[in-house]
Amino acid sequence: MKLRTLRKLLNDTTYIISRDTAWDHRRDEELPGEPRICIGSSMVHDLIAYNTATKKFTTAVFDPSERHKDADELMFIWNKMHELAESGRLDEIASGDDELKNPVPVYSFRDKKIVKTFTERDEFGWPHCDNEGYLMYDNTAFRTEQECREYAIGLLASNLDFCIQNLASDLEQIAKRVKFFSDRVSLLRQLYEESKKHENASSGKQPDGV
Repeated sequence: MKLRTLRKLLNDTTYIISRDTAWDHRRDEELPGEPRICIGSSMVHDLIAYNTATKKFTTAVFDPSERHKDADELMFIWNKMHELAESGRLDEIASGDDELKNPVPVYSFRDKKIVKTFTERDEFGWPHCDNEGYLMYDNTAFRTEQECREYAIGLLASNLDFCIQNLASDLEQIAKRVKFFSDRVSLLRQLYEESKKHENASSGKQPDGV
């Protein structure tokens, strides 16, 4: 995404401009193929967001229908973003990558692989973005591929450990449920046999097998 171009169009706003993926809160998962352009702060990254797939705007905390004395800049951004969307310029910004004057590589681990992108030499790290629009968090964006590889190994090991712990807990719960059903089956069999014996005794019949 050409987010550096967008920042110029927004009068070099000091709000953080970044790219992320729309989130399905009902399923608690990302929506593949629905990248968003987000404008926000260090506390709320998507005060204003534009979904490039659905062409819809959303807001968080900020309400454009209400006038706030401290929200003049956000109102300007809100109106300018709609203007850019209507002209098609916002989709053009979303579909391209920033052109850099003094590019240096950035290595990140996402989509299950190490990805190499670029940023300006003097804009490495948060709150800057790489040329694709991803924020460069200090603990997830690296100057060398080896640093990124070591991070990925640690992350995957931690994820695997978490999955193993969850699996052990799930297996324990399954074992408890199996025992619960097994006990009920045994009790049902016992009551059934006692019922048959009672019926046979009442009718004067010999129990089966006698």
